[in-house]
Amino acid sequence: PVSPRLYGLMTEEINFSYDGGLYGELIRNRNFRDSARVVAFWSPIQGPDGKCSISLDKKDPANSSLPVSMRLDVEKEGNRTAVANEGYWGIPVRPSSAYQGSFYAKWSGSESQPLTISLESADGKTVYASTQTTGITTQWNKYTFSLTTTGNVQPAKDARFIISAARQGSYWFSLVSLFPPTFKGRANGNR
Repeated sequence: PVSPRLYGLMTEEINFSYDGGLYGELIRNRNFRDSARVVAFWSPIQGPDGKCSISLDKKDPANSSLPVSMRLDVEKEGNRTAVANEGYWGIPVRPSSAYQGSFYAKWSGSESQPLTISLESADGKTVYASTQTTGITTQWNKYTFSLTTTGNVQPAKDARFIISAARQGSYWFSLVSLFPPTFKGRANGNR
């Protein structure tokens, strides 16, 4: 017999049923703590005449709750230098949808710089949505953005999230987040 005082609900996290499943977050390893050695699930993108690399950085955290950041070193900007995240087996894209995102960032240069944020096909040939964030400075700040797809976008299940830098230097990122439209439009909510 079960005690009448025992009641409730039990769930178990199996095979990404929460992260990458019920929870709406689309970015995998958004706080850069999935591995202590490499920037797991993130990759650098460089055009034919660009050169960049990524690494984990624990020297100057965004705050005490976010002790690790991703460092993007752009040695030569060329026509494209960026970082990509493919989410959980690809980021699903739908037409006429607004994706809400945010991240903490700073950079090494003296003048504030913009970053281009986009959702692209896995091969980089199709841009589903794109925007710019401005005012990236030498101090950690939180930046928010919205990526809205048009009505004629073909649905895709394997897009990737891209942050592109336009200038040479070092850029740091922490707590990168992207949400699709959520249940009842709740911030930080479920799919």
